[in-house]
Amino acid sequence: MFQVEGISSVGRGDTSANSALVRTGPLLPATPSTPSVTGVGQYSALITWSAPGYDGGSAVLSYMASAYSMPEDTLVKSVQSENLQANITELLGFALYIFRVRAVNLVGAGSFSLASDATRTLQVPPGPPGQALVTDLEQYAFLLSWGLPVFDGGSAVTGFRVWCSEGASLDSLFSVLISDTGDTATSSRLFGLKGFTPYRCYVAAINDFGLGLPSAVADMVRTLPVPPYSPWQPGISDVGLAQLLLSWEAPQGDSGSELSGYKVLRRGSGAEAWEVVCNDTGSNETSWAVADLDSYTAHYFAVAGLNSIGDGQLSPISDMAFTAAIGVPYPPASPILTEVSPSSVLVTFVAPNSGGSNITGYTVELAVSNAPSSFAQAVNTTSLSVRLLGLLGSTSYRVRVVVMSTGGLSLPGQVSQFLTSPAVAPAAPTSIAVSMDVPYAAVVTWAEPLDEGGQPVQAYVVFAGQSLATMQEISRLNAQARSAPVARLLGGTAYLFQVYAQSAVGQSPAAELSGNTPSPTSPAAPEMLVVSNVQQHSVDLTWELPAHDGGSRVVGYRVWAESDGQWSQVVELVPGEELNSTKISSLAGDTSYRFRLQAVNGMGAGASSAPSASVLTLPVPPFEPGQPSVSDLQQYHLLLSWDEPAKDGGFSITGYRIWLRAGPSAIWALVESDTGSNVTDYEVTGLLDNTLYSNLSARINSLGLGVESQPSLDVTTLALDPLAPGKVVVLLADQGWAPLVWSAPVDLSGHPVLSYEIAAQTGNIHGGFCCSCCCCCRCCCRCRDCCRGCCRGCCCCHRHQRLENRGNHELFKHPILIRK
Repeated sequence: MFQVEGISSVGRGDTSANSALVRTGPLLPATPSTPSVTGVGQYSALITWSAPGYDGGSAVLSYMASAYSMPEDTLVKSVQSENLQANITELLGFALYIFRVRAVNLVGAGSFSLASDATRTLQVPPGPPGQALVTDLEQYAFLLSWGLPVFDGGSAVTGFRVWCSEGASLDSLFSVLISDTGDTATSSRLFGLKGFTPYRCYVAAINDFGLGLPSAVADMVRTLPVPPYSPWQPGISDVGLAQLLLSWEAPQGDSGSELSGYKVLRRGSGAEAWEVVCNDTGSNETSWAVADLDSYTAHYFAVAGLNSIGDGQLSPISDMAFTAAIGVPYPPASPILTEVSPSSVLVTFVAPNSGGSNITGYTVELAVSNAPSSFAQAVNTTSLSVRLLGLLGSTSYRVRVVVMSTGGLSLPGQVSQFLTSPAVAPAAPTSIAVSMDVPYAAVVTWAEPLDEGGQPVQAYVVFAGQSLATMQEISRLNAQARSAPVARLLGGTAYLFQVYAQSAVGQSPAAELSGNTPSPTSPAAPEMLVVSNVQQHSVDLTWELPAHDGGSRVVGYRVWAESDGQWSQVVELVPGEELNSTKISSLAGDTSYRFRLQAVNGMGAGASSAPSASVLTLPVPPFEPGQPSVSDLQQYHLLLSWDEPAKDGGFSITGYRIWLRAGPSAIWALVESDTGSNVTDYEVTGLLDNTLYSNLSARINSLGLGVESQPSLDVTTLALDPLAPGKVVVLLADQGWAPLVWSAPVDLSGHPVLSYEIAAQTGNIHGGFCCSCCCCCRCCCRCRDCCRGCCRGCCCCHRHQRLENRGNHELFKHPILIRK
């Protein structure tokens, strides 16, 4: 819109009203973003981009995407797209390209975007080889050469395919003579060609990405002249008892030399060698009368053309010509073939001339049409029809009948030929059954399908599961199999079993049967228990899993060990269903062990495995000595004795280490680090008197210090003797007694004096003797009266009666009542 104002020297006037709305003309759109290559094929590339920031005032109608070959930056292809992507096709394989895009609106095409990153298309089959050339011509072969392709498609050439056509016409069809030469050689000799025949050939290279472009066709060449080609199969007519007429059609194709005659050959039934009936008929007539044949005999004929090059190829063998013998049935006529299926046919025939004998039956013989061998399959019957089974689908067969009679076997009858229908999948196996005698396994059996469908059964596949949803393949067996074991079942469980027959065509329907396993039991014993990695206190055990789990999954294994003739459980449960190894620790060193295992499932532990071979753990420091005992206990020393350990750990004892503890709460102190001998007693010195002690010992060998013994019983060393008391003083003596006084000894032992002992001396005093009560005895022998009842009847009086020498002095001890 627009407005107008008037302007004068006085100033600006009023503004006009708005004009009508007008629009300026559109421009070319701006440049799109640089395209990105998001997908690459062998001959294409997918590119994407973003719209231009400005459409020039006119909506973008489309985009022009262009591809440029590199490094020349030459435009090779442009495509139009209404979206923000384009798939550019018809590019060269394994070639480098860049891409540009420009937007198009009503005004026209805008500027090209910046070029994308250079991108290479994927590898492709190779380009055409160099010109093919034929040299070194022979009758049935020549050498074909060519050059390597200039472009290998980004992948090395691995071989070449060769095509040839027969005939002079340029419209002759080419067929593959060599599918893949398998190497990079650029020549190949072609064999098996027809003689004197025009050929044209070309080749194409092969790499990992396929077949490349063909070369130019080589110039036409003709192989060298050859003997005549094969005539057509001779026909037989006018068969008599000893003669017949052969006729045939001339060989097809020019062999390069004029036909001059034919060679006629014959052989009998079952014979390998041909005999010449006529070496050269001398003309190109295509019939020959054969005479002097054996009557009632089967004859086969073949002919070969002759020219200046040599004898030509034999014709196909004629049908049998039979000259009947007396008493033998004639060969039957061609059988009638009906109800042809992929795997069977109904053969019907007419009884032939019996030849004067009684017919007893028929043998129907079968052979594959293109097989060179004789009839191999035979079915005997007494009826005039029989169904042949077990045939292959899409296969041509020949059928003939041999008559059995009292006069012997006829020669094979005329042959009928038929083609079976295309093969189909076999029928389901029959007679399926299952044996479930144990809770953990079953045996499935079956019989072959009634109809294999025209292809032999190649395999049987067995499935099992608790439902259709849980079916799993159990085994895949060959065509001869009629049973399959099914393991790892659960006891007391319903199972479904399926058997399928498989042929080259497909898989049959399932033959199904269900059944219940018996209740589960404990698992079988593990097998092949082996002990290895024997250490001082551990070994490794390995074993084979139990033959069955009893119908309840194994949860682990229980381990037993035997030492010194006693079995004990060393591991309650080593968990793991598929476990077949474990380490056993906490064993005694230098000890012979055997081990055995039990598998454990939900029903408990199963049978034990056979014991392992005995192993000896490695030597260790000595075992624990016997508990020490104490003897010869003194004030400052004692004698410690003990029993040897039950085992020396595998090496001789070299000494003992001894500890001492004063009091039950004291710390053990080392008394002797090594006694240096295996003597089992030791004198401990340097003790304190009247002190509580306990001892222990440990054994030593070359491996080191063994286990400590139990402590000895606590013992207390003897106390010290007290010192002598002070001087004894006799106080004023009375007639019956004399008090003694002395001072207590000095206390060095730390123990109180409990009592005193007094030593007295007797002598010849006043003609008497000394008693323990007084010193005034007059030897009246009335001690009790004098001592006023204090006499204790001591031994002195009795000794007095025994002493003969009253002047003898004697020391004696006698406790008396004292005062300190």
